[in-house]
Amino acid sequence: HDAGGIYDNYNSRMHRETVVYLERRGRERKQCFELEWHHFGLAGGSYFRAEALLDAFDPKQIVRLDFASMELKEGHKAMSSDFAMLVALAARGWRVYPWREAAENMAKRGIPTGKE
Repeated sequence: HDAGGIYDNYNSRMHRETVVYLERRGRERKQCFELEWHHFGLAGGSYFRAEALLDAFDPKQIVRLDFASMELKEGHKAMSSDFAMLVALAARGWRVYPWREAAENMAKRGIPTGKE
């Protein structure tokens, strides 16, 4: 993966419209891109591939992101850094998935098992 953070299954998933938007944008750089993680999680303990950061957070890429529309669908979380970093990376086709061992698993204790 190009970036990862906390396995946070407590926060709600992204709306389908947001996922479709990010996958469409991500395919501009990576033809078969699919968003693997639909939650928050890029917080303390995250890791990032330098190439992914330099590309996704380039001001030329950030200004192309439609945060206003995402805020209408996602609410306040669209403006949180955990969410915004995932959006920036996904919109450029970078793979983001959390560390299984670094979880904020409110539903149960232990290491999460598999994808959702």
